[in-house]
Amino acid sequence: MLVNRRTFIIKPGHLEEAIALGKAEITRVWPSMPVRYYRGHIAPFDTFALEAEWESLSVYEKAMAEGFPRISAEYWEQWHQLTEAGGTNEFWELV
Repeated sequence: MLVNRRTFIIKPGHLEEAIALGKAEITRVWPSMPVRYYRGHIAPFDTFALEAEWESLSVYEKAMAEGFPRISAEYWEQWHQLTEAGGTNEFWELV
């Protein structure tokens, strides 16, 4: 199993709004994706993270290829207004 962990740097004062927006769009586009959302307690400030589990890299690639075209331009505009450049996109293999 693979875990895709992504972290996002949020503009100050917009963390809750970004979390709500991100969760809503992920749920809409990938309703059956197993995902966990995190807000840091002892972590960098203004950071939002999520982890999604995948059986394999090919399953992930298929889901992304099918889902990304369904994300609206309005969502991306809002998301980019709330976030800073940077963050991470990591894949971890469960051993």
